[in-house]
Amino acid sequence: MACYPYLSRKYTSMKQQELKILLDKYLDGQPLSEEEQAQLAQWDTRFDGEQGLLEQLTDVEKEHLQQRIWQNVALAAAPGTQGHRPRYRRMIRYAAAAAILLLLGIGGGWLLLTDRQEAPELDSHHISPEQIWPGTKTPTLTLADGRSIRLDSLKQGELTREGAVQVVKEEDGQITYKPGKDAGDQLLQYNTLSNPRGSKVVQIMLADGTAVWLNAGSAVTYPTAFTGKERRVRITGEAYFEVKPDKKRPFIVSYNEYTAVHVLGTRFNVNGYEDEPDVRVTLLEGSVLVHHRNEQLRLRPGEQARIGTTLSLAGNVNTDEVMAWKNGYFSFNGTDIRVLMRQIARWYDVDVVYEGNVREMRFGGEMPRNTSLAQVLEMLRTSGVNCKMDGRQLIINQNRF
Repeated sequence: MACYPYLSRKYTSMKQQELKILLDKYLDGQPLSEEEQAQLAQWDTRFDGEQGLLEQLTDVEKEHLQQRIWQNVALAAAPGTQGHRPRYRRMIRYAAAAAILLLLGIGGGWLLLTDRQEAPELDSHHISPEQIWPGTKTPTLTLADGRSIRLDSLKQGELTREGAVQVVKEEDGQITYKPGKDAGDQLLQYNTLSNPRGSKVVQIMLADGTAVWLNAGSAVTYPTAFTGKERRVRITGEAYFEVKPDKKRPFIVSYNEYTAVHVLGTRFNVNGYEDEPDVRVTLLEGSVLVHHRNEQLRLRPGEQARIGTTLSLAGNVNTDEVMAWKNGYFSFNGTDIRVLMRQIARWYDVDVVYEGNVREMRFGGEMPRNTSLAQVLEMLRTSGVNCKMDGRQLIINQNRF
């Protein structure tokens, strides 16, 4: 079985550091010496008395703690590591302890950066990784007349009207198109929802009831109301669709003039970033027909079409890994370092620069997406990646800095 570096955790002050290393070693499945086993057993009997540590945490920090615990559990339970596997109940106990030590060692105010709605624009020349969080960039809605609306500047309620269609921002931030009774008679008008790099995932409900989720660095262009015999939209980047069934009007997702996905009612994901080597269409439910030039493939659930110079089929795809971006975490399973870095670059809006011949590395494990770039870099370093920040450049080097 292949063994990959697993993104791990951060170490803090001296006594805590020793315990943290011991806990991490246990969670990673590494064998413990008799002395280390005795130290861990001695600490384990006192752990219940340490629960007062939680009283030192704010509500925001406790939320981070919960996320960190499950991150530690996911990493410890991930396949591909050597050695013993901890029992699940004890794994949760020790993952919680490791998370508490990390959280208390970081220091109070640092974690309070999670409330980022009012975050100021940062000077890229004087920026630290601790200041770079996801979700700080703003999605924009471009209307048929060319006007652009910054979605973070508007409260819940009606944003505008496009002919007989009401455009509404819901309580959860979703943009919803609500067609009036005359919407089917109006001329085609197109809107574009753009989600820049460094932005959180944004959701839109189209006029036919189809739901679309956009990843960072993505955009979708669509009619404000669907008329005629087909429902056609165009995307760049990555989007997940839950299409409203309508046998009389097939739903078509165009990527470029050569590539399109034809569906009736189904759930699927399209990853078409320009910096990726191919376009990938992954089917979760239903059936889709993928067209590329003169070729076509019909997908069944769990299959993936890969579109490069030719059209190819991959079966038994890990759909949880494909959909991790929508569900709030990164998921890596033998993932090449350059693929991993492209995901980080889009999510945190940084530019990755490689210096020298960076050796091939593959990664496994999961981590939540709502962490600062500083935490991600620390995980990368403990996994053997030599990296540093220079403004908004993330520099990867074969040699130690």
